[in-house]
Amino acid sequence: MYKVLVVEDNKLILKDITDQLESINSRLKVVAAAFDGEEALEILKREDIDILFTDIKMPVKDGLTLVNEGKKISPSLKCVIISGYGDFEYARQAIKLQIDGYILKPIDPGELEAVIEKITGEIDTAKELVLEKTLSRLLMNTYSGELDLIPFKDKSFVLSVVRTGLSRKGPQSLENNNVKKYISEGSNIDFNIIDTEFISEKVIIYNTSEHEPEHFLLNAELLFNKLVKEYPQINIITSSRISDISKLCDRYTRLSQELSCQIILGKSQILFENNVNSIDLKLLNELSYKLKRKYDLLMKNSPLNSLFNKIEADLCEWEQKSFNLLYIKRFLTIMIECLYEANNAINIPQLDISLDVEQLLYPCNTYQDLKKNMINHVKSFFDGLTESENISLKELIEKIGQFIQSNLYNSITLQDLADKFDLTSSYICRIFKSQFSISPMAYYMNLKIEEAKKLLRSDNDILIKNISDTLRFSDQFYFSKVFKMYTGMSPQEYKKSEER
Repeated sequence: MYKVLVVEDNKLILKDITDQLESINSRLKVVAAAFDGEEALEILKREDIDILFTDIKMPVKDGLTLVNEGKKISPSLKCVIISGYGDFEYARQAIKLQIDGYILKPIDPGELEAVIEKITGEIDTAKELVLEKTLSRLLMNTYSGELDLIPFKDKSFVLSVVRTGLSRKGPQSLENNNVKKYISEGSNIDFNIIDTEFISEKVIIYNTSEHEPEHFLLNAELLFNKLVKEYPQINIITSSRISDISKLCDRYTRLSQELSCQIILGKSQILFENNVNSIDLKLLNELSYKLKRKYDLLMKNSPLNSLFNKIEADLCEWEQKSFNLLYIKRFLTIMIECLYEANNAINIPQLDISLDVEQLLYPCNTYQDLKKNMINHVKSFFDGLTESENISLKELIEKIGQFIQSNLYNSITLQDLADKFDLTSSYICRIFKSQFSISPMAYYMNLKIEEAKKLLRSDNDILIKNISDTLRFSDQFYFSKVFKMYTGMSPQEYKKSEER
């Protein structure tokens, strides 16, 4: 419901405006009326008004003054002038006050309806943004305010976690507009889409107060069927009914972790919290022990071609048995540990081995991709990598740094670096971190943010969107998010701080 205040010094006209408003939109409710601007201001101080409709010429205080002072009381107040005065001076003042609508008497019903549709749409969008920002902070466990802003705080809801690719840290962005469109096409259910800290993962909150649980399962299936046509791999997990909104962070964390365990390489899935298969840890440990024994021998004694054949055979078996990511990550870790141990590289930290596994696995869409990555990794390790290029390690790192710096106004990935220098991405990460103490992509992003700072300082009129496009970010919202993560302030805040 939208709460409306009508201000008009003529009683008959006031009644006519009130009747027209409530007949045009059933969600409009005229909760108060006033005959002059002073009386209207008192109402604004005690009532939470969404839309103000006011005449201009009135006793005590005129409509334009009312609008000016009313917006100081309630900055989000939407204001519409209804007046018999259409001369330029009134219109100019109205524009200066950022009036949301200016309607001349006698009122044209079609014009009034168009203004109401525009304003209510803007109110809905603003409220939705505030709600989703609140929900996002709840999701990240950074919200400490009251829960009254959440309309379903006392009602039950269902969560769906939607992810593109294998990892939450995947590079493929999941677009809110697509998700919103597909859910809206499927039903008239109330829902909110929440951004997580990862561009490849979104959370959907369904208000379940008016629907049975089966309705949400069907809705999740419809969304899944749409998204699998657009993304190489899509995975969705949906919760059971939840009654406490303050537990949002805990439930999301559990769902996201469960999804990470259940994902299968090369296979999109839709999962339901109460029906997921539990991990057979006994089987995992038995298989890991056998794999460890086998690769301890293979890495020490087998020719490369024979080793590659064994790796390919094992990956085919994993695919046939549909092992989930928890199994695959454990198996890859064992293979790499055996590779390093067999070649006296036992001083490599476990963290680097985990990084190797992530960089081998997470860019993959199929087992064919994983086979290629794994074989290239082993081959590069045995070849000695930098010796094949006849270049010292220091010179190699310098060349990588120069290539990164020369592509500030392009968009390159870790795989682009690997292709450019004919090395594995994990090896590039390791040698780069040994020199700079950060990964090459973090170094690349640091340079982009520093370049963004220069652009903000160099031109006071430059648009944030133009900087985002110039530096090849996916959109200005992602750019702003990254900028704040690296600097502690938004681009707008940084720009203002430099102007002082």
